[in-house]
Amino acid sequence: MPGAFGHPACFPGFLLAREGPAHLAGFRLGGSMPRGPMKSRTPIDRFPKGRIDALNDGIFAFAMTLLVLDVRVPLGFSLDSADALTAHLVSLWRQIAIYVLSFFVLANLWRASIARRPRREHLTGTVLNLWLAYMFFVTMVPFSSGLVGRYGEFQPAVVVYSLNMITLACLVIAIRYLESPADMRAFGPAAGIHLPVFIATALLAMAISFFEPRHSMFAYFLNFASYFRGWVRTREVTRRWGSTDTGDTEPGRKA
Repeated sequence: MPGAFGHPACFPGFLLAREGPAHLAGFRLGGSMPRGPMKSRTPIDRFPKGRIDALNDGIFAFAMTLLVLDVRVPLGFSLDSADALTAHLVSLWRQIAIYVLSFFVLANLWRASIARRPRREHLTGTVLNLWLAYMFFVTMVPFSSGLVGRYGEFQPAVVVYSLNMITLACLVIAIRYLESPADMRAFGPAAGIHLPVFIATALLAMAISFFEPRHSMFAYFLNFASYFRGWVRTREVTRRWGSTDTGDTEPGRKA
C-alpha cells in the first residue's frame, strides 16, 4: 500500500531507491541523517613514495652536476704556454679535491637514503617534511662545497660545510628511523655504520678548523676506513656463503 515501509514513497525506501544501501550506512532510526559523504578510513596524510623518490633522484643528480661548475678556468684568463696551463691546473688542486670529496659524499648520502627502505607505497606527512628538508640541504652542498673550495683556509667556510654534512646525515637517520615499522624501530639499524663515522669526521674537521683550517678537510678522508671495513666484510661473507648480502635490508627484518 502507498506509504508502506519499503515503498519508494516511504522515506527509507525512497532513499534506498535513489541512493542505494551505501548511503544508508550512516542512517540510524531516531538519529540524524549524515550531512555529507562518509569519511574514508584511509589516512589523508599519506603521500606516494614514488614521487618522493623521483624528486630525490633529480635533486641529487642536479646537485652533483653543479659541483663541477666551481672547477673552471676563470673568464678572461689568458694562457700563453703549456707551463702556464700546468701551473693553473696545479693551483686548482683544492677545488678539484673538494669536488671529488663532495661528489662521493653526495653519492654515499644518496645510497644511504635509499638503503634499508621499507616496502610501502606511501609516506606520512612527517616523513615527507623530513624528506623535503633533506633535499633542501642537498641543494646547499654545491654552495658549501664552493665556499670551502675557495676559502678553505678560513675557519667559517669549514664550519658551514661541516654543519651542512652533519645536518644531512642526521636527517637520513631520522628518515630511516621513521620509515621503519613502529614495532621495529631502532637507532642502530637506522644509523648503520657509515653515518656515525661521517658525523664524527665532520665534527673532527670543525674542531681542527679552529687552529688549522687549511688542512681540516682531510679529516673527511677517514670515512674511507668505514667503507674499507664494509668491503672486507663483504669479501668475508662472499668467501663463506657465496653471497654479497651485508645486511643492507629493511631495518629489523631479515633478508
